[in-house]
Amino acid sequence: MGNEVIFEKKRPNAFAQTDLATLLSERDCDGVVVTGMKTQYCVDSTCRAARDCGFDAVLIANGHTCSDTPELKAETIVAHHNATLAGPFCRVVQAEEWSF
Repeated sequence: MGNEVIFEKKRPNAFAQTDLATLLSERDCDGVVVTGMKTQYCVDSTCRAARDCGFDAVLIANGHTCSDTPELKAETIVAHHNATLAGPFCRVVQAEEWSF
């Protein structure tokens, strides 16, 4: 817990209106690993913003999810975002393939 930094995120993009980019830069971090809820909002916008802020992003393909919508099942939303974000915005890897 000694190195943990907790901040309140108020926007879908974890970099917006937070000190995340500054904190990462101060610690000489050059990338982030993204997991979480609300694939089509928070996960998507954070992956895109990471690149805009100069960080490499890794999206854990089986480490994010969302609720079904009236139009699409969560599984379809996740698969779509994994495919859309891969390449220009982040690397997409399975959890079992990733290590720090």
